Amino acid sequence: MPDELVLLEQIERYHTGVMEPTERTEWEQTLATDDALCAETASFEPLFHSWQALRNQTFGQAMLAWETEWEAVEETEAIEHWLSGHPGHDWVGNKAKTNPGFASKVEQQRQLLDGFSAARGQNFQKEMQSWEDSGAAQTPASASATIRPMWRRWAVAAVITPLLIVVAAAYWYAGRYYSNDALVAQFYQQPSLGNTMSAEAPLMDQLTQAFNTAHDQLYNSHYDAAITAFEKLSISAKAASIDDLSKQYFIQNAEWSLALAQLGAGKSDSAQATLRLIAENPNHAYKQQAIDLQRNLQAFFRKLTR
Repeated sequence: MPDELVLLEQIERYHTGVMEPTERTEWEQTLATDDALCAETASFEPLFHSWQALRNQTFGQAMLAWETEWEAVEETEAIEHWLSGHPGHDWVGNKAKTNPGFASKVEQQRQLLDGFSAARGQNFQKEMQSWEDSGAAQTPASASATIRPMWRRWAVAAVITPLLIVVAAAYWYAGRYYSNDALVAQFYQQPSLGNTMSAEAPLMDQLTQAFNTAHDQLYNSHYDAAITAFEKLSISAKAASIDDLSKQYFIQNAEWSLALAQLGAGKSDSAQATLRLIAENPNHAYKQQAIDLQRNLQAFFRKLTR
């Protein structure tokens, strides 16, 4: 898993309060000795707290109340026209100057319009990419420096920018790094067959051919076909009379690859079940990868892809 995602995950867990006590103590000890990481962690606090506020039930109820209020007042449309520069609504500006409550409503509407406009803008995605690319060639001076500068800007934006823009940026990043396809690409590596050959040449050749075919399907994102291929490979390998080392290699790689294919196909429940079987097997070669992928599937940004 890329280093910046590991750090973002830890920062997320710290700010959202899901760290275990021991993990939190160790993290705070690290912060105490790494000024750069400490500053980085602090800069992300507004972003995660803004998202939590957005999902908070109290905030949601307030949003519903605001929506009801705005729908009940004919001034809403007039405010939008005035903010958009349409003629005939100068009274909106005049009233805002003398009525603080009305001025507050105007400002709320302004932020909503600005947020939607920015999110719809053709340059928005290009701006996201330019922020990311601006940090691609930088050499990190410490662990925290591997977090992309784009994210630092979003963390600041959580304070000075309408929340809608921050959320739009978060959704963009989530889709880029936490979608099914993105996670499969991060965790998948085409395996080497160099250590699987043995004296049982005919049977081994059959398994090797099935193995290559299944991985070709997965590599080319033909996920449904890959699922079928890896399921058949696992069954064949378990029944094959081959040496134990080769048998274990075929079976365990097929199980791990099956989980990735299931995830890529959007079968999250099946993928989670397969990952649990792998993660709970202390002797599984892909135990740690399964645990890491499980954690990614529970991450803050993953929730934005649903």
